[in-house]
Amino acid sequence: MQNLLDIALLKAVANYIGVVSITQKNFNIVVTFTATPKVAPDKIAGVMTKYKNLFFTVQAVSYLTYCCGEDVVHDHVLQLREILEEVAL
Repeated sequence: MQNLLDIALLKAVANYIGVVSITQKNFNIVVTFTATPKVAPDKIAGVMTKYKNLFFTVQAVSYLTYCCGEDVVHDHVLQLREILEEVAL
């Protein structure tokens, strides 16, 4: 039950800041933003320093790649939500 609540909270934060999708590709979680997300660029730089397994790609449609290794587990949902909350405006 707790997993469902954590995923719901992640979706709520993602929706608020303008995330189009959250997908898993191999051992990475990719967060794709709208063209005008509600994120602070200076906060993104700070978060990337804090989390060494995080990469941000700026394009027409920007995305964040969270490298979680071979173990995609519940802790990654919580950490991803923390990351999105930290970069929100």
